Amino acid sequence: MEHFIETVRKYPCLWNTTAIEYRDQELKDAAWTEVMKETDLSSVKEVKLKWKKLRDSYRDALKRQSEMLAKDPSNPAKKNYPWKYMGLMQFLQPHMSIRKKPIESAYASAQADTQPETAHNGGDAHSSSDSESEPESSPKRKGFERLAVIDRKLDYLCKAQSKRQFTEAHLHERGRPPPDPLDIFFNSMCQSTKRFPYPTQIKIKRTLFEAVIAAEEALIAEQQSYASLWARGAGSSSSSDDAEADAPDERRPS
Repeated sequence: MEHFIETVRKYPCLWNTTAIEYRDQELKDAAWTEVMKETDLSSVKEVKLKWKKLRDSYRDALKRQSEMLAKDPSNPAKKNYPWKYMGLMQFLQPHMSIRKKPIESAYASAQADTQPETAHNGGDAHSSSDSESEPESSPKRKGFERLAVIDRKLDYLCKAQSKRQFTEAHLHERGRPPPDPLDIFFNSMCQSTKRFPYPTQIKIKRTLFEAVIAAEEALIAEQQSYASLWARGAGSSSSSDDAEADAPDERRPS
């Protein structure tokens, strides 16, 4: 459940009621789909239902908490058993009681904008010059606004996708075994060698090659020496055993 809550938290368009993206249904649908993929749920409907249950439970927990504080303000910790995910869902608290405020504030600002204009024109509509220029600029303005919305959607989804890729790459890196120290050493030597001129690189490669060959030859010679010593030891032990076996026959009387 913690992973599900953190995944939804990455997409403010699903819970931040003050954000412009919160009113963009296409963007929210895309975000729900991303949450479904990241949480391995079967459908977007299941994701929404799960989030609704969490949100309702958090609202009930806040209500119980406020009622408890109202009954006994001097002792807020008395008989206070917080909800299990209270801390994880805390980011949602500023947006729980202001769902309709963005729309109301937008309506109020629109009213405030129209009132001075009405007073200036004596309660009449716009002048004829404004009404003539408005139809010409309106399609352009709508086109620009639509492009801005599309750009905002792409930017939002790209950021979300980059976060998801970073998380997957981080988890993949954590699952890898630690690198071998010898690989690290030779990789660093390789990077250092690349900075030298090409003739110097050839000399370094020749020196390294000769060092490796010499080490291999020395190892083979050492192994052969051990093998010959072992063979000699085995031969001497077998000959001594044969001599001990023949000794009783020599002591027998003729």
